[in-house]
Amino acid sequence: MKTTLLNSSFLAISLGVMAWVGHKTADTAEQVAALRSSFEAIKESNNQQREALFRMEKKIEDLLPRREFEAKLLIVEAEMRRFDLKLRELDIEILKLKTQ
Repeated sequence: MKTTLLNSSFLAISLGVMAWVGHKTADTAEQVAALRSSFEAIKESNNQQREALFRMEKKIEDLLPRREFEAKLLIVEAEMRRFDLKLRELDIEILKLKTQ
């Protein structure tokens, strides 16, 4: 009888532990499922943003071809350098006038 009582106690404890582990596993599985759905939503949103950015870049390139843009940019940079040279020449003239 002692053995039966001891076995019954171990069985009850084992069943209790297994039920607790099963409950925790179910909770964890629900959390993983929620994380997975959130991850998929973020992934889909990221793909949509990437596609929107690609469309925007395409529209910009269609408005002004890249080579034409780069050519105009070089012209603007050359003009800026020319103005910088003029400013330096004026600075030199001002210094010359101050020293006289």
